[in-house]
Amino acid sequence: MAFWDPIITVFKKKELPIFRSLVRSAEIDAGERLAQASEVTYARKPFLRLEQLYFSDPIIFNAVNTWVELICSPGYNIVGLDEAARKHIEEFLEKIEFEDEILPKLVQHLCIYGNAYIEIVFNRAGNDIVDLSDPIDPKSIDFKKDRLGLPLLDAFGNPSLYIQWVSISAKPIEIPAESIAHFKLYSLGASQLGIGLIEPLWWTALGKRNLDEKIAQQEFRRATPFVYAQIGDKDHPPSAEEINAVHDALKNITYKTDFVGPEWYKIQFLKSDPSDSSINSAKYFTDQSIAGLGLPKAYVLGTGETQNRAVLELIVSLTQKKVQRIQKAISNILENKVFKKIVELKQFKEAPKVIWNEFSPESLTNKIDRITKEIQVGLITPDEDLKKTIKKWENLPVVERTPEELRKDASAKGH
Repeated sequence: MAFWDPIITVFKKKELPIFRSLVRSAEIDAGERLAQASEVTYARKPFLRLEQLYFSDPIIFNAVNTWVELICSPGYNIVGLDEAARKHIEEFLEKIEFEDEILPKLVQHLCIYGNAYIEIVFNRAGNDIVDLSDPIDPKSIDFKKDRLGLPLLDAFGNPSLYIQWVSISAKPIEIPAESIAHFKLYSLGASQLGIGLIEPLWWTALGKRNLDEKIAQQEFRRATPFVYAQIGDKDHPPSAEEINAVHDALKNITYKTDFVGPEWYKIQFLKSDPSDSSINSAKYFTDQSIAGLGLPKAYVLGTGETQNRAVLELIVSLTQKKVQRIQKAISNILENKVFKKIVELKQFKEAPKVIWNEFSPESLTNKIDRITKEIQVGLITPDEDLKKTIKKWENLPVVERTPEELRKDASAKGH
């Protein structure tokens, strides 16, 4: 009997449904929530250590930077039926340089720490959002906790209050949840902290670092090998001064050094090459690191690989889906925490959406080819909106036409 069978039996006796879904919509008049928010504390690696691995391990450094480029470089468009809301938010994001300044740092924090925090800045009256801060250092942010050390949560299981430690001696700053946009890369169980790309590699990265140091020392020894000197023999016993003199002559030996001595001096260079086991172990740790970072090996190392074309296309496709998932997670927080609040304060009709551009030129080409075929079979009509959208994908200038120009154009076509 499986371990969950008794649980199912209990539920059946009480005639309660085993599974229950909750519709998350403001338009639904939901009853009292039965499930209670919970929080589990995990033993997490210090953010400072994850940060150190980022700037000291070349593979991790390059992989994180590659993720930032893959996610941010395509750019995005703000779309929505409410043109006033769409234009206001688009201009707001451009004014604060969100795409060029804030977004890359946000994604970098997500990859390193698993968490990114942005403060939503209101005006003094509290009736308008005027700015989004640069991502706050995750090492300084924490949740307001109860006496048991668990985060204070609202009715939906979200943190109700954040704190920021600006110095060890000073009292932490309390920040209401409505003023913080908390982005998470991956999550586990009921924990409110996200998981980044580096923490799962913790032991692999440390093992790789220790092995790298060992191989570096072996290579140093190979270039500057041990010198064994035998001074004298049974017929010519050396004095202490003689031994010290030879030692001083040999300890700073270089490729320019010449040494001359009597025939009872024997000088040997002891060969030291990295073992095959060390090289294979280093390759193992490198492969493990790349696998954990979730990118194709060619992306991280910057080298081509002899892979079957079908396999390469599958790898690129999977990478594209990962990129889109992370982009969608960022969009959800922006739309729910920032856009909807702006729409509420400004009394617009509808909150716009973030639509990300294509992952790569190849995927964009495939998409345009597919649209072309759909036009040919009559599934899509090539109107001005479609042309404008494709121009944005291709970063071509989009000329906004005035209503007068559109009326003149319509009149000309009527004649």
